[in-house]
Amino acid sequence: MEMDLKVPGNVLYLESNSLKTVDLDTKETHLIAGKADTRGYREGIGEEARFHAPFSFYQMNGSEVVILDAENRCIRKVSRLTNETSILAGWCTVPGDQDGSFSTANFGHPEKVVEISPNKLAFTDSTNFCIRELDFDQEKTSTLLRLDILLFGLTLRPHTRELYFSFVGGFGSLNLDDLKYTMHTQTSHHGYRDGGLSEDAVFAVRPETLVFITNNIMLVSGFNTHLIRVVNFLAETVSSICDPAPKGNFTRSGDIETCVLSNPRSLLAIPTRNKVLIGSHESIGFMGLYGLPDTILAPTTPSTTVPTTSTSAITTSTSSGTAITDGTTGIRTGISTYENQSKIALMIDCCCFAFFESNL
Repeated sequence: MEMDLKVPGNVLYLESNSLKTVDLDTKETHLIAGKADTRGYREGIGEEARFHAPFSFYQMNGSEVVILDAENRCIRKVSRLTNETSILAGWCTVPGDQDGSFSTANFGHPEKVVEISPNKLAFTDSTNFCIRELDFDQEKTSTLLRLDILLFGLTLRPHTRELYFSFVGGFGSLNLDDLKYTMHTQTSHHGYRDGGLSEDAVFAVRPETLVFITNNIMLVSGFNTHLIRVVNFLAETVSSICDPAPKGNFTRSGDIETCVLSNPRSLLAIPTRNKVLIGSHESIGFMGLYGLPDTILAPTTPSTTVPTTSTSAITTSTSSGTAITDGTTGIRTGISTYENQSKIALMIDCCCFAFFESNL
């Protein structure tokens, strides 16, 4: 999920097997391509196109979107001018493990994508245990890092050349200048445990999304633990936000210590509104950057027309809380600096936005 570069004030997001945009003020949604409840592979215009579990996307500009179509094993493009899809790289529906030109490369399970420099993207190819690069100037792919573990989330630390990636039980980072990597947590443990970053902390089986909200504070969605993890790089600690939801319900209560989540998978910082959007299978909620979840979103009716629209009543509640801070700079300062970059590529997951109504 990202702020929409074509339509200011909108958010671009994936709903299951489709790409949509929503106006944050009017709550009106429009289908761009695909059909949420129908998976498959087909190039086409608007609802005629088919995706199969697209995990993430990146906006090259206001007129073109790159989509990682994970279960179709390829990377595709969507024109915002015509809503037409096309293949960018890989052999759709044919898994493989090969670098090369966009037309000859093929992939296992492309999942998360982020811009690492002008005209270059990096993405996790999970089942091939690697991070690959898409070079648009040379129209070719190459492998930046290959390990022996599944790789999931991906994000670039603000104002650095450090690419952070998640794996079963934790996360690491890759220096894009010398291509040396560092494991910041243990790699041999599953489950959940807070504590010291390098010695004690253990993450979920599949930590989905990594988002920096300051230079030294990173949020990690903990799908299997039903928590949001807070990584403080200065203090070298890991702590948790919210409690597991009973029976899979996504609810809210009180403050940051007592909010309740179910399977949080996707995160998007919205600095201008001082919120973090949290997506799960069941619903979407917001957590204030100063500590409190202040909106809960209900499921919407599945879309049936192109473009589709839906509206919802606006309800809000406000409260005060303690800021999440790295000890040197507040959330507002850290976020506003990051926000001023020309692009912020944040990750989403294939299933997190099946229901989207915004109470922003």
